[in-house]
Amino acid sequence: KEKSALEYLTDSGIQLTSDEAEELSSAIEHLTLVQASFLEVIARDKKRVFIESSLVNGKSTALVLYLLRFTAQDAAHGLAPLVPIVLPNKAFIDKFVRALAPFISLLQRRGVEISFLTDSELAPGATLTQDAPTVNVVVGTMKDVINFFRQNERAVERLDSVIIDDLDLLLSLGQTNNVKRFIEYIANKRSGFFSSGRLIITVKEDILEEVAATKEAVGEKFVNIRITRNFEEEIAELDQPDADDNDAPEGAPAIINQYFHINASKQLYCMAYLLLKFEVYPENFLIVTDNVNEAYKAK
Repeated sequence: KEKSALEYLTDSGIQLTSDEAEELSSAIEHLTLVQASFLEVIARDKKRVFIESSLVNGKSTALVLYLLRFTAQDAAHGLAPLVPIVLPNKAFIDKFVRALAPFISLLQRRGVEISFLTDSELAPGATLTQDAPTVNVVVGTMKDVINFFRQNERAVERLDSVIIDDLDLLLSLGQTNNVKRFIEYIANKRSGFFSSGRLIITVKEDILEEVAATKEAVGEKFVNIRITRNFEEEIAELDQPDADDNDAPEGAPAIINQYFHINASKQLYCMAYLLLKFEVYPENFLIVTDNVNEAYKAK
């Protein structure tokens, strides 16, 4: 809250020209807590980062900002580094596409090439193409990312970063085996990647056994970032690696219970929209209707 988005970006070591700085300042003035945490990852050059956040505001934009760290110098011997971004489903991909919009021209000038492996309404194909890219980014579901590596066997040699967004949701959608296969594939085809490369995993809540199993399969320690919200302030807690977690303080998220009874359905939908838009509740909530027709209207 005390620093501008531009100050966060420059403090994290991202090099910007004056024109780029001006363009970024017009696109985003201040960062959300999630975005600031991602830039903290860049600044500290952490290799394996596990982010648990009940807040989701700005997370798609945070992934876009992460791509600004790449420069032409990263394209060794003319081969651009590869960054796969794994998202749970098409809805998350559409959200990522919308987050891209204000930064398209900036990413183009910086040589960022983005290809969408999963077709969706907003992402029917490659969004950004470059003659000499500084970084290749592929975006898709876990299944489509696995298929990409099968069809491009040498792509694993160019891996720089792997981002798996909302791992807990991905696992709850029945993708446990695919996640396991993906981790094993990288470990077998690119020995040592998980010790030297970058792996960023995000979850909304770290409660699933499968999440712990995925971290264990990586075989390396993670730096854990826990982002929570309470009544008075938002807290970003940067833990020590897993081995030292016993001494780390616990950040307790706020639990808010509110009940509304509004006769007019239009008012109800407006209230629901505001709750979602401004994340009044960090957790999920349930809307109960009288019948199926009303349920579809609410949806």
